[in-house]
Amino acid sequence: MNKFIKRTILIMLVVVSVFSVIGCTTNPGSSSTNESAAPADGSASATARPVAKETLADVLMREAQIVTDFIRDNDFFYGDASINPAINWAELDPAKAIKKNERIVSCDRLVGWILYRAGFVNQSYTQGETCYVFTKWCEDNKFIKITDKTKLQPGDVLFVNPNSEGQPMHMFMTASTMDSNGKYLRYDAGSDARIQCKKGTEAKRGQQPFIEPIDNFMYAYRPTDAMLDIDYPDSDAERYVFPTVDTSFEVAYGKPTIDGKINDGEYKSHYTMDKTTCDAWQGDIDKAKAEIYFAWDEEGLYYAGEISDSTPKFGKDRESWSSSDCLQLGIDPGRLLTTSSGVFFTFGATDENNVIAHRANFNGRVCSKKVTSAASGHVKGSESYIIEVMIPWSEIETALSKEFKAESGASIGLLPCVLDYKIGGSSLNAAYRFKTTDFNPRTYVPATLTK
Repeated sequence: MNKFIKRTILIMLVVVSVFSVIGCTTNPGSSSTNESAAPADGSASATARPVAKETLADVLMREAQIVTDFIRDNDFFYGDASINPAINWAELDPAKAIKKNERIVSCDRLVGWILYRAGFVNQSYTQGETCYVFTKWCEDNKFIKITDKTKLQPGDVLFVNPNSEGQPMHMFMTASTMDSNGKYLRYDAGSDARIQCKKGTEAKRGQQPFIEPIDNFMYAYRPTDAMLDIDYPDSDAERYVFPTVDTSFEVAYGKPTIDGKINDGEYKSHYTMDKTTCDAWQGDIDKAKAEIYFAWDEEGLYYAGEISDSTPKFGKDRESWSSSDCLQLGIDPGRLLTTSSGVFFTFGATDENNVIAHRANFNGRVCSKKVTSAASGHVKGSESYIIEVMIPWSEIETALSKEFKAESGASIGLLPCVLDYKIGGSSLNAAYRFKTTDFNPRTYVPATLTK
């Protein structure tokens, strides 16, 4: 074989070798991992490089960042959101919103929101999964319980701060493993400071996740990668169907007699609080019921409630209303308040047929001598008791920088609540309020004084 032929064969072998290395990028049947260009529409290429499978922790961290950025940038504040998760439905889908522009989130609502976006849609459709209820929800969903604080991982749902009954009072989601100082990054909406990453946290760049010590650790629950294939709706707007509840009041003019009795025709404004109109933020509302009544005159606001309760827990005169059955009322006179709570009163019945009246804020104090009040005795065999009060406008207007004028057509925000305590303890059978309300005045029931 002459030198020319040998040289030609050598060149051909080199060329073939080179193409055998690079030619796989044009071969759809090749098993090589070389990457080809992605289609312009973003769909997967037949020969794209395989991507590592996304873990559930990856999903949770991505969704946690999206949600916490959203609540910070859209000025959410801490409170008891009427729905879990705490999505601002008024902007997302006004037709489904049960409240106008609700921007409220809390520790449990944040975790529920993150988990929901990751596919866990079997959460409460009403008031939400409070911390101690969330524990059972995690167990029902086969989350793994973690009791060693040093073994936490990103995506774990953490429970802390037990109360006297051993129930957790705070929860959040971890965003890291433990650092050399024994601390973790976390996603947490347990206060306005955390939501907005203001002073008091060690937030970096003014955003979550941030570092805080884990105090009063109880346990954590960890979802597993096997749960990644859960199907859920494509858009937030498809995920919930909200109850329709009429929550506007008219408060008619009148001068009821404050005697612990509700006589026919004494009140023209009457509303029912039960499981069809209310949610319990603690306890079970299934058997709870209260008939509430309103009136007004130039002197003050009249408020009465006949509470269904075969085992009432009354307090003693000259003692605190705490741990006694109570009727409560938040008031926003003129709907002018910009504070995080309204003028909030608690009225506890005593076994001497009196009422202990307490104003919780705006120079809060016991105000029984200021409020005209009476309670009915609970007759053996009866199923209810009555609390009836008249709150002077002077006790209500204290929250305003300008005087509120009580007149026909005036607007006022109202938050009626009922507390039903268990006999022999400080725990509740039920604590309930109307479904579309919580403790921020912006969510009080809008009411109009009429004459």
